[in-house]
Amino acid sequence: MNGLKTGIPIIGVIIAVAILLIFATTQEEVNQFTDPQIEKLLEQVKETKILNEQSEQPFVPQTPTWDNISGPFMIDNHEYWLGQKIFVNISGLQENEKGKINFYTPLENERFRILYSSMGFDGSVIRNNYYFTPSLQPVNGICVKEQLIGEWQIKFEGTQHPDLHFTIIDKKIPGFEFLFNSVEGQGLC
Repeated sequence: MNGLKTGIPIIGVIIAVAILLIFATTQEEVNQFTDPQIEKLLEQVKETKILNEQSEQPFVPQTPTWDNISGPFMIDNHEYWLGQKIFVNISGLQENEKGKINFYTPLENERFRILYSSMGFDGSVIRNNYYFTPSLQPVNGICVKEQLIGEWQIKFEGTQHPDLHFTIIDKKIPGFEFLFNSVEGQGLC
């Protein structure tokens, strides 16, 4: 019985040492594969986080409301910042529904909208979500951030579902500011 009492703490010590050795070996392997570029990106992320937290109007991600709905189509919110992803859920599609989801920029000079992006959908193919992030597109003549700000329109080509609308406001997600510098001399800019 005495041998059992002294054996239990020894077994505990052996297990603890084994865990420490495994952890130390794993840490050493992780440190061996640390890339200076990854370190630099991690530093940039940390700096951006600090700048966001210290800004007068920090970006705080919204909980998706999923109440911007047209038939089986829904988007996660009604309002977005520049650089924010727009999620489109199509999980309610009927098997025979096929067509395109067309995203149009806000009206430019009250004349026309630019077709920004188009995504095909097919109810017979299982695919529940799409997303996109509006940004400048010189090839389409979207050269300044002002062309992205305002009320966007989503049309569902091939269906009778009404259009959806969402708004992009003039606020940039920290760390993405450089993506919205005006473009000149490229594409249609």
